[in-house]
Amino acid sequence: AKKCNFALIIYINASQMKKFFLFIITAILFFPMKAQEKDNKMLVRIAEIEVYPEYLDQYLKEAQKVGALSVEKEKGVICIFPMQVNRDKHQVRILEIYADQKAYEAHIASEHFQKHKQGTLKMVKALNLIDTQSLDPKAMPLIFTKTKENNDNKDVLQSHLKTNPIRRIITIEEHFIIPEISAQVTAFVAKQNGGKIPNADVQQELMKIVLPNNEDITDVGEHRLKFMNEAGIDMQVLSYGAGSPQNITDKALALELCRKANDRLAQLISLHPTRFAGFAVLPAADPSAAAAELERAVKKLGLKGAALSGTFNGRFFDEKEFQPIFAKAEALNVPIYMHPAIIEPSVANYYYRSPQWSPVAGAMFATAGFGWHADSGIAVIRMIISGLFEKYPNLQIISGHWGELVPFYLNRLDDQQSKTLNLPRKISDYYKTNIFITPSGLFSEAQLKFCISEVGADRIIYSGDYPFLIDKDTRKFLEEASISAEDKDKIGYKNAEKLLNIK
Repeated sequence: AKKCNFALIIYINASQMKKFFLFIITAILFFPMKAQEKDNKMLVRIAEIEVYPEYLDQYLKEAQKVGALSVEKEKGVICIFPMQVNRDKHQVRILEIYADQKAYEAHIASEHFQKHKQGTLKMVKALNLIDTQSLDPKAMPLIFTKTKENNDNKDVLQSHLKTNPIRRIITIEEHFIIPEISAQVTAFVAKQNGGKIPNADVQQELMKIVLPNNEDITDVGEHRLKFMNEAGIDMQVLSYGAGSPQNITDKALALELCRKANDRLAQLISLHPTRFAGFAVLPAADPSAAAAELERAVKKLGLKGAALSGTFNGRFFDEKEFQPIFAKAEALNVPIYMHPAIIEPSVANYYYRSPQWSPVAGAMFATAGFGWHADSGIAVIRMIISGLFEKYPNLQIISGHWGELVPFYLNRLDDQQSKTLNLPRKISDYYKTNIFITPSGLFSEAQLKFCISEVGADRIIYSGDYPFLIDKDTRKFLEEASISAEDKDKIGYKNAEKLLNIK
């Protein structure tokens, strides 16, 4: 057999992985060989590693990192694939395939592997080698083929799987709440409205539809991690959901609750630092205090920016009173995520309510069905045409749900609205330099492709809108999308790492 010089790390889902392991082990059993042939065969090594519970996430990350580096840098390393197989028992299984015995020996002697080994010794409780055997490359015809790359004629490994693997998936519009803080917010709102929550019955009915399991949003631990593991999500960037203290009009109370929420979020992240990051919640009633809290949240708590929801007290955030927040975000080099929220009742009544459908249908129409997306998109357009990005040219804003309709109207905004403005640049120019967009779980390939063509893959970051959308195909959608591998990597994790300074 000719020596194989392959270079690719293979990532596949859990179901495929089980079949892959069975196939490899079966092949080992049914392809006996003479001793003198062994050195010319591919070497398969499968190990089960039990990790101490507190190091599981860190060990997986380190194993993935050294595996990717080995496949990229070492000529004879075909595949190093670490996979968590039993979280309760804290087991990691690693499949390694080498071109031959010499390639394996070179790998374990390499500087980066030895550094990894020494750095992770304290994390490992037990190691069990399942098998170390040589394998004829012909035993894997359904997994790999060897072809010639046209541009440089080098040997490459190609997968027959439908997916194009992505090293990491980071999603950045994912929500949590702290029940005791949301309860205080609810009590404040009720007090301001004569002891009653406006539209309480309708809102409760709507929440039963969009969030049937309250644990999905209150848990930042095993319950959420279980979903992330099933969906192939490596990290969630968390922001406060319904019942946010952002909109409390009492300045002192708003600041107190926002600080408590940010402190608690930082504490939760510290328990799983490789799986979670976060955006701060800010007291919009006091923009100067909000700017100071943003600085504290970033510099002292390690949060990655802030999220602002909807409007505040009937005012959009492009108003001059809110500029201290954006000035501070630019100075700190962190983004602001502009998230939708409940829109003004008069607007909702005019556009989205009718006796022809139920109050709950009207509430959905006014919020997640359509209304608050249009409202949030308008908020971003207002930021542009108010001149905010002329004053803060390096400010970065994130807009979810594929940009809340705006990318689909950039041409029209340039063609018509720009005629009436004194801005030195087109609206679309500001959009493509100051706005990032995310899908927020709207996994439509048509929308993905349109947004890449309109704003570019460099301005798109992945998000799932958990727990309002719970899609276990989160990784699969992006991996199977018919876009370039380079764009998948940018959208899946590289843009988020760069913008949010995630290591």
